[in-house]
Amino acid sequence: MQTYNDDAQVPDSAGSATAFFSGQKAALGVIGLNSNARYGNCSSAQGNHITSILEWAQKAGKATGIVTTTRITHATPAGTYAHTPDRDWETYVNGSDDADRAGCKDIARQLVEDLPGRDIRVCVYHVETHCEHVVSRHKWHFSMVFKLLS
Repeated sequence: MQTYNDDAQVPDSAGSATAFFSGQKAALGVIGLNSNARYGNCSSAQGNHITSILEWAQKAGKATGIVTTTRITHATPAGTYAHTPDRDWETYVNGSDDADRAGCKDIARQLVEDLPGRDIRVCVYHVETHCEHVVSRHKWHFSMVFKLLS
């Protein structure tokens, strides 16, 4: 399998994770979307979602989990559950987004609200100030490194 981006010779982790977890290449900076999606263009995400090995496992009735040494919303783990045209749209921050982002859910919301993220049984990840900020902004409580969803 080749994991370089479809629009760049030197890959980033967003496109590489998408290729590794789905078997399809993506543009530089894009997660969980096919080659028709363009970096930073929310409207280009519509109709271009691709499925990942995490989704395939859940559809087969398997319990799923993610273990990472980085933020759970970072591009590499997000490649298993998120669909976004910009790897940096980890959380929504008032006043920081341009009009093109309107209509795209941030990666953190996709993890807890959308499939397959909300059906992940265990997440083990690096907790840092940023992650605590995500939790408080969305009023979710993660007091432990292990997040168990039932």
